[in-house]
Amino acid sequence: MLYSVLYASSMALLSLLLVGWLQAPPVGSEQVLVVLTADWEAKEGSATLYEGAERVFGPVPVHVGATGLGWGDGLFSTTSLPGPRKREGDQRAPAGVFLLGPGWQREEAHRLYCVDDVDAPEYNRVVRLQDEERPRWSSAEAMEMYRVAIFVQHNPSQTSGQGSCIFLHDGGEATLGCSAFQPSIVDRLYRRLRPGARLAQMPRAAYRRYALFWGLPAEPDP
Repeated sequence: MLYSVLYASSMALLSLLLVGWLQAPPVGSEQVLVVLTADWEAKEGSATLYEGAERVFGPVPVHVGATGLGWGDGLFSTTSLPGPRKREGDQRAPAGVFLLGPGWQREEAHRLYCVDDVDAPEYNRVVRLQDEERPRWSSAEAMEMYRVAIFVQHNPSQTSGQGSCIFLHDGGEATLGCSAFQPSIVDRLYRRLRPGARLAQMPRAAYRRYALFWGLPAEPDP
């Protein structure tokens, strides 16, 4: 039994190494927003923005899901990793590494919706309706509810039930699955982030274990 457990752990680590080194971007000027929490159940944490190895700002406070974090579907496979999984409606924010963008301000979001209907073809997509067009889904978030919102590209395959409509936005309490910051921080991110920017969000212990394999910056101070 012990041999089987050790063998399975070794194979999982080998798979992580191969996936990480094959997919990790080259070290350079890429932007990474690192969000770390104390554990899977924590509702708040700290955020630090890096450009390459340079710390641009942080750590600053951030609120995550009301039930903490769960592994999501992003740039790297997390299906074999220990920890809870993100599901639709579980009020967990997704853990992993995700592309960020696009973003919107409220004045740009007229008739713009993010679809969270798990049966709709537009599930986990942001869709703009024409003035006379009627929605083809049963449930969606009106993007005008956010002063500023930056889309987190969790579940890009639109797998039904794996979670949808995750954003960076402003707010002062735990969320239904997004990451919420002080308004001045969201504004700064909206102005500064470029295409290709990534969110690396997970408990601190997981970051220590996987950051090197995923080409992430050194662990920021608490």
